[in-house]
Amino acid sequence: MLRTYPKNSPEAIGRIIAMAMITDAKVDAREIRALDESNAWSTMGLDRQEFAVVARDYLRDLTASSTGDTIRLVDVERINAMLDEIDDRDTRLRACAVMLEIFSADREAADVEWAVLTHVMQRWSFTPETLRRDLAGMRRRQARVLSRH
Repeated sequence: MLRTYPKNSPEAIGRIIAMAMITDAKVDAREIRALDESNAWSTMGLDRQEFAVVARDYLRDLTASSTGDTIRLVDVERINAMLDEIDDRDTRLRACAVMLEIFSADREAADVEWAVLTHVMQRWSFTPETLRRDLAGMRRRQARVLSRH
């Protein structure tokens, strides 16, 4: 059984990121480094330790819901339940930005990673064009904030 988190919470975002990290059945050190370098912790609203707890809990939930020796890393019903905990467009955009950081970190994005990202985009009503545009707008807003300080 998958635990639930409050809508649009840092934990809900963190669990989606944890799911994205293990979609290809491995966590590459470059993915963690990319999260550090891109300040993804702030984007998620979690620090590194808090994210580790959310990721651990997600893995426990996966293990508890496994059947026999099989753990399904990609399960559309489970992924949809997690995605539905985020209904704020800006929060969805931040989650997609972090997913893109992870998927590009090891320079060898697996087909399953892109399949999951495509599913996320469709579920959240992003097209590649709107995601590109909205991410660029988010980065411009962030740069303006930083230039004031």
